[in-house]
Amino acid sequence: VHFCESRSPAESESPRYLPTLAECLYFAERFQDAQVIFEQLAIDHPDRLRYMGRLGTLAARRGDRATAIRIMEELQSLDRPHLFGENTDWCARIWARLGDREEAIRLLREASSRGAGVAHSNLDLYPDVDLEPLYGYPPYEELRRPKG
Repeated sequence: VHFCESRSPAESESPRYLPTLAECLYFAERFQDAQVIFEQLAIDHPDRLRYMGRLGTLAARRGDRATAIRIMEELQSLDRPHLFGENTDWCARIWARLGDREEAIRLLREASSRGAGVAHSNLDLYPDVDLEPLYGYPPYEELRRPKG
């Protein structure tokens, strides 16, 4: 976090550091600064779903439901190979931030069945701030419980 707090978006001279800087700002809850960078990254790299997904979670955090839903519609309309449910996983995160736990769980299950999401990550080591609204919710806890 020291790296995040010691630099502003304008101080980053190399674009290769922008994704890391944007994520640091996001996790440091400097959402306006993160927004500016994620907007540029989404323009520069339209194939990277993470940037569009982050813009969706940022909209949800601001209470901008219309923008969050528009971004989810864009994510769900993607038709290209090798998504492996990543677009659906981002929609689940956005719904979680909007407060619709049932839809978030439905989409997390769908994303997981395609190879993405909560079942394929180690949330105990790396808590997911976008899924925090689901913490303690029995269907979510069941979903993250190890299987097999």
